[in-house]
Amino acid sequence: ILGSDGAGVVVAAADDVSVPAIGDRVFFQAQIGNIRSSTFQRYAAVPAVLAAPLPHSLSFEQGATLGVAGITAARALFVALQLDVPWTADVVAKNAGKTVLIWGGSTSVGHLAHTIDYKAPDVVDQIRALTNGNLTHAFDTTGPGSQPSFDALSKSAASTLAIINPDNVQGKDAFANRTVSSVFGSSHADVNFASLFWSFFSSKLKEGKIIPQDTRVIGGLDKIVEAQAEQIAGKVSSQKLIAIP
Repeated sequence: ILGSDGAGVVVAAADDVSVPAIGDRVFFQAQIGNIRSSTFQRYAAVPAVLAAPLPHSLSFEQGATLGVAGITAARALFVALQLDVPWTADVVAKNAGKTVLIWGGSTSVGHLAHTIDYKAPDVVDQIRALTNGNLTHAFDTTGPGSQPSFDALSKSAASTLAIINPDNVQGKDAFANRTVSSVFGSSHADVNFASLFWSFFSSKLKEGKIIPQDTRVIGGLDKIVEAQAEQIAGKVSSQKLIAIP
């Protein structure tokens, strides 16, 4: 059974679990390889600390877009790029002056992080001009076509590119000052970090400071292959497709 993102209502909980409570609305990320937590089914079992409160202002469909995308963005920014986490004191001051390039801002991951036309032939020059050639933090959310995000990094200062698949980057060994860091978006890889992040993330959803990506319900699980074909054909952008078991 597959499926990584989900949202719904808690229908059962262990005796020692008080939060979330039965009846609470939550969203969550399944654990890869753990069939009981997979989301392409009516019921899923997940650790209570990783079931984040879903504000009543958001639909279950919106909640189901947040799991993988949210934790991938968090681990890229706060683990791979080592920015100070936003739930600590004085975080604004600590991160002041740091510029982060998000390559692939219309993806579900990039959405949760100055728009530039990535198709422009001089896109690297545009980025360098905006950052005065001093870009030290970049997060590539796309995978293929990620070379510009690496090429735009500073040529002299210590710099890091967080990326899903480092194999897509050429010339990594030509710059001693540049680090390419692989990002694996899993809440279950570091439960302590994830539980803190999801608590913070949920509070910002409730405050309206984080807005989920647009969604489109495609129907049941039988429509997934058809939806994948749409994505492969490049017909889906800035939108998350939702299947309901």
